[in-house]
Amino acid sequence: LHSQQELAEAEIFNSEVSVEGLSQQSKDKLYQALKSIQRYNNRLQQILDTGILRIGTTGDYAPFSFWADNQNRPRGTDIDRGESLAESLGVKPVFIKTSWPTLTEDLLAGNFDIAMSGVSLTKARVVFGFFSAPYHVGGKTAIARCKDAEKFKSLDAIDQPSVRVIVNPGGTNEKFVDENIKLATKVLHMDNRSIFSQLV
Repeated sequence: LHSQQELAEAEIFNSEVSVEGLSQQSKDKLYQALKSIQRYNNRLQQILDTGILRIGTTGDYAPFSFWADNQNRPRGTDIDRGESLAESLGVKPVFIKTSWPTLTEDLLAGNFDIAMSGVSLTKARVVFGFFSAPYHVGGKTAIARCKDAEKFKSLDAIDQPSVRVIVNPGGTNEKFVDENIKLATKVLHMDNRSIFSQLV
């Protein structure tokens, strides 16, 4: 005997899944298989049972996390810490690429268990996840070509209509630019790894 809720869920599934050549019998089997999947209520227990710690990292923020195109895994201080954490749990670390604009969304979707990429502790992020004790405290530093260094010694000198400020989207760098740069032109660059070549 099926409850009204189960019947409603099955009806929604049948109406949403439309694959050419998929019989109703196959749909029913697929629905039952999906219903039988059990989700862990405890992420730590899932990590211990599966033997895998999934670490989300942007791979574009040296020295914390840097993923070169020809590497099969990232490098950096956060990567070393991720491997150490996995070893202490007796599990294998698996590094999963994420991006600054999608980091929170990917974490909430369960695409990885922990984010390690030099992630700044912000009020907005604390709403969605727990943070370790910070092991590094820094700020924002403007980077310019050596020949231009004398021109950009303050935020006021940078925030001029003739200046272009390049920044990667979605993280605290862009937030800082949006809050402090009003006159200069903001240039978004998706790959944080190649911003230096853009400056050159």
